[in-house]
Amino acid sequence: MDEELKALQGEAAQIDAQLAPTPTPEEGAQIAQPGNQNEAAELSALVQIVSGMFAPMFPSLKEIYTAQSCDALAAAAVPVMLKRGWSVSGLLGKYAEEVALLAIAGPLAFATWQGVTADLAKAAAVQKKTADDTITPQISSSEPAAPVQARA
Repeated sequence: MDEELKALQGEAAQIDAQLAPTPTPEEGAQIAQPGNQNEAAELSALVQIVSGMFAPMFPSLKEIYTAQSCDALAAAAVPVMLKRGWSVSGLLGKYAEEVALLAIAGPLAFATWQGVTADLAKAAAVQKKTADDTITPQISSSEPAAPVQARA
């Protein structure tokens, strides 16, 4: 029975290792290398840029994706990225420059659209008020108007 128990424990250990592998000491040392800290800083910056890109549409993102929360996210993500062989530059691939442009131009375009829409709405309201003022008859005299006689 002891042999069966040891065999089952060995199988369970193999399954555990496959499902939830833990980094070896070498992998742990690799994660702590200065270059990987740079990877974390790049990832944190990327998350801040992306959240900033959507902040004009969703203002609460400014409060959620602070520098501190982005740093914490990046610090937790880098070991996983290393384990999978991913890098920040690899996430964007050959389109990194285009994504950077979109991150800047997208919020500017959205803010411009919001501003122009507000300006047009304000101008339309002023024009409508002016039109309403000119249509409303103004009585300048305090005397009642003379009755109009019907023609026969």
